[in-house]
Amino acid sequence: ANIQWFSGSCGGTSEGSGASISVNPSSTTTYYARYSGQCNTTTCAAVTVVVVPLPTLSCGTYGPACSDGADITLAATPAGGTWSGTGVTGNTFDPSAGTQTLTYNYTDPNYSVHSIAFSPRSTAGGGSLTLGDDQLSAAVPIGFSFNFFGNTYTDLYVSSNGFISFDAAAYNGCCGGEALPLASTTNNVIAAAWDDLYPPGGGGITYLSSGTAPNRTMVIDFNGLNYCCTSGTPMVTTQIVLYETSNSIEIHTTSINSIAPGTMGIENATGTVAVVVPGRNSSSWSASNEAWRFVAPGCSNSCQTTITVNPAATANAGGPYTACGTTAVSISATASGAGSWSGGLGAFGNAGSASTSYTPDLSEVGGSV
Repeated sequence: ANIQWFSGSCGGTSEGSGASISVNPSSTTTYYARYSGQCNTTTCAAVTVVVVPLPTLSCGTYGPACSDGADITLAATPAGGTWSGTGVTGNTFDPSAGTQTLTYNYTDPNYSVHSIAFSPRSTAGGGSLTLGDDQLSAAVPIGFSFNFFGNTYTDLYVSSNGFISFDAAAYNGCCGGEALPLASTTNNVIAAAWDDLYPPGGGGITYLSSGTAPNRTMVIDFNGLNYCCTSGTPMVTTQIVLYETSNSIEIHTTSINSIAPGTMGIENATGTVAVVVPGRNSSSWSASNEAWRFVAPGCSNSCQTTITVNPAATANAGGPYTACGTTAVSISATASGAGSWSGGLGAFGNAGSASTSYTPDLSEVGGSV
């Protein structure tokens, strides 16, 4: 008996066998696993590996510079990363360090949302919440530390209106899904089906924290809820899944019928940043047997740029030289590169040559230049 893995479909392209396999997809791919024993073969369980594109960076180009020149300001895009290398302080480079290759490292601070395989989790054996109309629950322990938009939480609060928040004093969300981001209403939320739902009309809200560290999950399930203030045909069955360590968020929807206005997305604690599922931001929509994953920030990339630094020029005009009247005198200079003679009122034999002659002007006789 063993576990077989496939891609494309259950029983499709074989990807290997065993409790775990290593994969390296170039794009988001769903894998299927089934257990084959002596007596039976199970149905497939699906898991989606989301491939998030690396941030696109530009280090910019600089120089060439002179070793005695002013510091160079480094400006990469997008901003917010860190520069490293010899001669770097913050975002400036000191040319006295000479020619250097510098590195810019950047971590994407934004969540991204991706369609994944629908695979809802059971909350059997967990807890349940009895909520009235437009009510926020007491604290529900997550069961592990969960990082959301840079803040870490161990408790969450469930609204009867189809979302969770990490704020104990969050507004209950009456009476419809708001357009996110919006700082003046409920913040710090994960909304699966934010609308004016009505738990007293039927259905239930359950939750389950399970698994083994560091790969535990927390599932909050809204099952068979109606819109306010009716009972009868269930209109909303959906769930939110939080993942330990990766801090990813999934929303698995069995059915959401004609929600209006409904919101499915996430928003930070100040109501200034949000990521929503396309077309589901305080709008009318329906969904069935689908899932979305919000991938937490963390994908990093780097770029490099080389700044060429030339040595500062040096020159020595030699001398002193003495000329008799307006008779030409030989002069000779040493320099680190090409240069030219200038000054005086007389004439240079070849101003561009290090060794040349200088004929003083009559007005210079008896003086110095």
